Amino acid sequence: MSLQPGNGFNFVSSSQGTSLDIDKPWTPPTGGGMIAGFGFSFPDIPFPDINGPPLPDFEALVGINQFKVQTLVVGNLQFVRIACGAVNFTVSNMPEVFKGVAYDERQAWITKAAVRPGITAVNGGNPGSAWMEDGGWYQMPSGGTYYVTISKMDIAAASSSELLQQAVPFVSIFSDSDALYSKIFSETGPSQYINTTNVQKMEGYDATSTGLTGDFGNCHTTWFLPVKWGYACKIIAVIEATTPTIVAPTVSVVHAATNTSSEVHRITLPPDMKKSGSFQLQYQPGFTSDTTDPFDPFNPLNSGNLTGQFQWNLAQALKGIQSLRGNTSVTTVDGNKLDITYQNALANTPVDLPSIFNNTIGIPSITFFVKQQVEGSIHMISPPQFLGTTLMNVPNWVESEDDPYNEYEDNDWNDISNYLQKDDIESITADELDYYILMLSPNDWTSANYSWTKVDGCSDEACAHPFFVKKQTSGETVTYTVCTGMVNNIVPSNMDVVISLGAAYVYISCTVSGSNYPVDVTIGSGGSIPADTDSNSYIAIAQIVDDQPEQLVSSSLWTERFKCGMEPAKYWWSNV
Repeated sequence: MSLQPGNGFNFVSSSQGTSLDIDKPWTPPTGGGMIAGFGFSFPDIPFPDINGPPLPDFEALVGINQFKVQTLVVGNLQFVRIACGAVNFTVSNMPEVFKGVAYDERQAWITKAAVRPGITAVNGGNPGSAWMEDGGWYQMPSGGTYYVTISKMDIAAASSSELLQQAVPFVSIFSDSDALYSKIFSETGPSQYINTTNVQKMEGYDATSTGLTGDFGNCHTTWFLPVKWGYACKIIAVIEATTPTIVAPTVSVVHAATNTSSEVHRITLPPDMKKSGSFQLQYQPGFTSDTTDPFDPFNPLNSGNLTGQFQWNLAQALKGIQSLRGNTSVTTVDGNKLDITYQNALANTPVDLPSIFNNTIGIPSITFFVKQQVEGSIHMISPPQFLGTTLMNVPNWVESEDDPYNEYEDNDWNDISNYLQKDDIESITADELDYYILMLSPNDWTSANYSWTKVDGCSDEACAHPFFVKKQTSGETVTYTVCTGMVNNIVPSNMDVVISLGAAYVYISCTVSGSNYPVDVTIGSGGSIPADTDSNSYIAIAQIVDDQPEQLVSSSLWTERFKCGMEPAKYWWSNV
C-alpha cells in the first residue's frame, strides 16, 4: 500500500502483510483534506474465495430433486441453474409405419439445455455434478418471463433436423417473446395412423411384389398410413425475471459523542440483499476507508455469516484511514446492521457521519422468481394410436398406383394433418446436441414384433361367400379352388377339386336319377359351360378373365327341374 506517514504513524510488518499503527489523537480535518485509497492483502486469512469459481459444493446441499430449477449468485450477478434429470419416453417408427407400427421405451439422463436462444450457458467444469452444464448455470439477457420446458416429437430418421434425429426429449429455455414460444407450445398428443380393408383382392401386396418374407394383409389390407405426428411437451418451470430498484446501505447516528460516552454510527444493509458487493466510507474528501471485501452471497445475512465475515471486512477497511486505525470497533446488530464505535484516541470525541462511497451492494440487475411446475424424473410415454380401419369394396386396386402411403411418402409427408407443426419443430435450432446420456437404449423393433405378413397369405385367403373361387399361386404355377357351398342342401362331392390354369369357367353340375333331382352335385371347369340335358343341369359360378376369377354366384343355390312329355327338361336356379 501507499501512505503518507507522519508524526504518530508507524509501519509494522507481519506474516499478514504490512500495516500502519496510529498512535495519535483524533484531529478533525481542516481545509481540502486528502483522499486515500488502500488495497490490503491478507494471504493467511482463512476466508473463501467468494467472487466466482470454484463454486461451493452444491452436491452437498440437501433436497436436490431432478430438474429442480434454482437461482444462484456468482460475484455480483444472479443466474439460473437446473438439476440434471431422467426422462422416460417412447420412440416409434413414425412415419415409416407401412408394415406395422412399433415402438420401444427408453430412458435418458439430461445434462444440458439443448435449446436456449439468446441465453448464455456457463460450464462449471464438474462433469459429475448434479446440475446441468457440469455444475454451471444459465445467464438470462434481460427481464421478462422465461420458460423451461422438455419436448419431443415422434419422428427421427425421416426428419431433416439434427435435433429431432437424436430421438431424445430436449430441454429448452426461452423468453415468452421469442419465436420459439409458439413452436414449443403447440398441440400435444400421440401419433395416429389408419389403414383400409378391401373386400376385393388387391395386387401388389404379395411377397413377390413387395420383397417381404410373406404376403401382406392377405392382399385385402392396405399399408398402414400415418395421419398425425405425435408431440409431447411439459413445462418444468416458469421464471419471472425482473429489474429491481437498487437499495444501497445507509448510515445513521446511533449515539452522538458526549463527555462521558463515545460516538456510535450504524450501517444498515439492504434486508433482501441477494448478491455480493462492497463499498467505502467517506468521512470527508480525503478521508475515505479502504474498500470492503465482498461477503459470501450464498448464505443469508442472518445465518451468522455477517458476524463471521463482513464484520471483519468492514473493520479491516476502516484501517485504511490512518486516524481510525486502532480507534474503532465493529459489532453486529439484528443480522443486517453494523455498529461502528469510536474508541481509544477517539473516545468521547465527535466524529463526522460518513457517507457510502463506491457502493456495489444491493440487488442484482436481474432477479428471478421460479415457479416450479415439474420436479423429479419425467415420463413422456405416448404410444402411437390406431384410429381404425375403413372397409371398401373397390375392384382392380393396385398397390403401386392406389395405396395412399406411397403418395404421402412421395410428398415428403406433407399430407399428414399437422405437417406444419412438424415443420415448426424441425426449424428449431439446437445450441447443444450433446445434451443427454442414453441409459436404456432401444432394441431393434423389427426383430421381435408381430408381422402382418404371411407366407401364401394372399393365395390362402378366407372364403368371402359360398362357392367363392380362389386363385392360388405357387411359384409360377397358378391353380383355383372353390369354397364350400350347397345346392338344395347338398355339398358337392368333389369340393377338394383343384382347377388348372386355362379354364374359362367354373361351374356346378347336377345329375338326375329317375324322378329324383338333384342326385349328385359336382364342381366342374372348362372352356365353356355344357348345355343342359334331361339327365344333367349346369350353372356357372365364376368366369376366369386374365387369370383372375370373377364371381357369377355369391351364395348357396336351390334348383328345380320340370319335365313334360317329350320336351327337354327345364331347370330353375335361385340364391339361398
